[in-house]
Amino acid sequence: MSKSIIVTFGWTEYPVIGSIIRHGLESKDKVILLIPADKDERTEKAINDLKAFTRNIPSVELIEERIDISNFLGTVIRIKTILERCKDRIIVNLSGGMRILVLATYLASLFTKNVEVEVESENRKFRVYLPSVDVVQLMKLKNKHLRVLDMLQQFKGECLVGELMRMLKFSRSTLYACIKDLRDMDLVKKTNRKGKIRITNKGILVNTLLGR
Repeated sequence: MSKSIIVTFGWTEYPVIGSIIRHGLESKDKVILLIPADKDERTEKAINDLKAFTRNIPSVELIEERIDISNFLGTVIRIKTILERCKDRIIVNLSGGMRILVLATYLASLFTKNVEVEVESENRKFRVYLPSVDVVQLMKLKNKHLRVLDMLQQFKGECLVGELMRMLKFSRSTLYACIKDLRDMDLVKKTNRKGKIRITNKGILVNTLLGR
């Protein structure tokens, strides 16, 4: 499976190199740099250093996307278009670049399917992987879905399907339809114990933000 590593690019190539080392690069992979349209000497030097680093990696495409960040809406739309052109695995690194560019990229990521988002601390001692939450999918959630998530979270994250049915007073068909929807969104998953459902970290986040 080919992948695209998309990085908000600032004055240093280190976030890009860090992503390349973590995820590796293979033939037909792409590295896409999101760069403000206004040129900066420090940015241009970092790009040249990155090109020197990737020169010996065969068949890997290094793409520069120069973006006018003066119009925030236009910036989000442009980045969304870039993300949608990518196929297979998409990794977005928000560890560099201007704040406007980072915010616009994250917002565009929230409305794009199958995006992995990562960000490193300023001292590069640790990184955080942000849950990939597709906002378009979340708009399809109804009160019954949120009730299932809320009940699971109350029961320390997991519960028997039969117990859920009893406590929520849902019919079997209604509950199983809800569980299927939530599993498709990676908000719950089956456990090794038969008939038990567990809420995922993404499900906890969604329930915390959208729940009652």
